[in-house]
Amino acid sequence: MSRAGVPWWALALAVLALVVVPGGTAVVLLAVTAEQRKVRLAAQTAGRRFGVSGAILEAIGYVESRWRMSAVNRTGADGARGGSWGPFQLSEKTARAYGYSGPMDALTQDADLAAEWAARIMAARPGGAPQNTDDAAAWWNAGRTSFAGLGDAHVTRTDYAPKARAALELVASNPVTA
Repeated sequence: MSRAGVPWWALALAVLALVVVPGGTAVVLLAVTAEQRKVRLAAQTAGRRFGVSGAILEAIGYVESRWRMSAVNRTGADGARGGSWGPFQLSEKTARAYGYSGPMDALTQDADLAAEWAARIMAARPGGAPQNTDDAAAWWNAGRTSFAGLGDAHVTRTDYAPKARAALELVASNPVTA
């Protein structure tokens, strides 16, 4: 049994189903909860409002928390920055630096608020909002304006950006609409 009281096999079946379509292309279908759907729609709305790709915001939210509202991390480097909160895992230090003055736990309770601040911070990138997933990953995960500026062994290059690219493909193959 999972922590939610649902059998592990039911969660596994509900989360991912691999479908091979004619021509041999593999498409990953993703079942999303109402909460995850709300986070994804909030990312799209905030993206439009702040001139950021909603799909990129969705991908970042997937990498950070699998679109879980309740996600909080108070350990390691995140803990040293006041913890990371909500579906986009905004660190308190970063959120405050960009003007967020509310309680951090509000980012775990309000998908629109969490997406708004994720979009604000993405849009605040010097040179404007990232236009591709790699630059978005560099900005979000490493505070760097360009993926090209990351060293070959930088964890954002070797781990985070590939996850973000895969998440963007997942988002594209599993659209949600209002």
